[in-house]
Amino acid sequence: METNLVNTQSNNNQTAPDFRNVDFGTISQNPGIQNEVDAKEKTEDCWCFIGGIAKNTEYRDLKYFLETYFGKIKHVDIVKSKACAFVEFYEESSYQLAINVRTVKYGNKLLRIEKRMNKNNKGKERQS
Repeated sequence: METNLVNTQSNNNQTAPDFRNVDFGTISQNPGIQNEVDAKEKTEDCWCFIGGIAKNTEYRDLKYFLETYFGKIKHVDIVKSKACAFVEFYEESSYQLAINVRTVKYGNKLLRIEKRMNKNNKGKERQS
């Protein structure tokens, strides 16, 4: 049984596209696709480390406070045993604003905001 994958003639006399000579490797060179990939890569690394969190800090309170000053937050992970939190922003501009501020007063605590370290680079890159 032979199967014809390229149908060059249909019932209404229109020709179907012939994809036999298409170089699908050029699809990745499409600038629109690359810009989407670049944007996705940028937003994947919008995590901040926040040090100086009080042990009684609640998720919703910290999220509301940080969103008020910096912008919409995707995730907040509070590590009460280490008095810190990890925050992911939706927008890179919000992330940049937060890490450029570096410190912010939250209640009676001074929170330290830094870039989150990759596990592989832990302790090697500290922002001064």
